[in-house]
Amino acid sequence: MARKQVKRIAAVLTLAGGGVAVGSGVALAHGALDRKEVSSFRVPDRVRINEKPGSQVITATITVPPRGHTPWHYHPGPHFVSVKSGTVEIYETDCGPPTPYPKGSGFFDPGPTNQP
Repeated sequence: MARKQVKRIAAVLTLAGGGVAVGSGVALAHGALDRKEVSSFRVPDRVRINEKPGSQVITATITVPPRGHTPWHYHPGPHFVSVKSGTVEIYETDCGPPTPYPKGSGFFDPGPTNQP
């Protein structure tokens, strides 16, 4: 099975006003490590994470300006996303419709599923 290229915004999402477009007029996401909970959500299904020795848990706050986006990317491991404000639209493919996640919602992304 080919690795799906997934557009995901990692960890905890915070949509905020402002932001300065660079060059092409596109505002990209930026983030900083944060050690406090900024929002939470209930995971609707059971989630099992098999950690490896030396694994770490990192919390990050990512701010995406209104109508901003992140480039296509993937994450090497599992992550939870919690939306603090606004709505995040996630595109699983470049030709499918987005899945909206409004304020107070979130999701779990297992990361690459074709790893041994």
